[in-house]
Amino acid sequence: MNIAALRSRIEDVERRVDDLRHSTEHEPLLSSRLALASMDRHSRDLRRQLRQSMVERRVEVVSLRFIGKRAAYGRLPLTILSRVATALSDSVAAAAERVRRGRVVQRITNGMREAVNLQLADVLQGSTELLVIGDTAPDLFGNSSLADALEETFALLAATDDQSLADRVSLVGVRAAKKIGELLAVAASNGLELDVQWLNPNDKVLRWTGSLERMTQVRRALEGFTNVDTEELFITGRAVSLSLRGRFEIESNGRLYSGTFPAEVQQQVTNIRLGETVAAQIERSEIVNNLMESRKQSYSLLSVHSVGQTELAPNPITD
Repeated sequence: MNIAALRSRIEDVERRVDDLRHSTEHEPLLSSRLALASMDRHSRDLRRQLRQSMVERRVEVVSLRFIGKRAAYGRLPLTILSRVATALSDSVAAAAERVRRGRVVQRITNGMREAVNLQLADVLQGSTELLVIGDTAPDLFGNSSLADALEETFALLAATDDQSLADRVSLVGVRAAKKIGELLAVAASNGLELDVQWLNPNDKVLRWTGSLERMTQVRRALEGFTNVDTEELFITGRAVSLSLRGRFEIESNGRLYSGTFPAEVQQQVTNIRLGETVAAQIERSEIVNNLMESRKQSYSLLSVHSVGQTELAPNPITD
């Protein structure tokens, strides 16, 4: 089974696991527990297969083709190349940090730079084409910080309206977005158009073509984003929903907190039963873009663990 088929199957199975977890919370029948245990085992097996397939993939390859007089015949001035390399490296590492940790990125860690391991693999002639590679390096669940960061970056570049752009900036982080803007600024200021391509793990070619006008437009939009407020919350409440597909809902003191959780929290989530009393650390962040008059507030679950057994849904039976 290829990666695309595995991911589709995992999404279907984990949707059914989520549904079964909700049903066993309210109706803890033995038959429901057995069904949940079976689907849970199936999900873990599919995740193991996905991880192995991602390990065998080894690297992600991104093509950046520059079109213009200063990039003819496979040549590119070192001053331009160095600025492009720095902006690209910083944007991808910052996005990977955001996707992996779920936090607003204050600085890019050396550990994340080493994990994505971006390198210039080749320079092809014609209009200058840079081939950049990085390590796929999946975690135990088959998630790749690099691949996820690239997916979100292409989605950001493809955003067609102010709100969808704000949504995407919220996912990759303001730091990564500004570095993407810097890369576009380097190309546009040197009269270079840009064609970026990547064959993702689902064997789908993602492509973004930036004319001088389009790059200037996107750069200006990204420059307007700022983090206006970030707050860490420590709450105790009831686990209403903890989806294996990355979303959470926790009710505390009459308020429902909902949002997403990053890959590194997934293992903690699998150990929580719906209805259980949990202690959670949540980051609330808000970004604004005064140029576009857009605003986005989001909640990210940074950690969660059980502190009691109130209104418990039965644990799935494990191997």
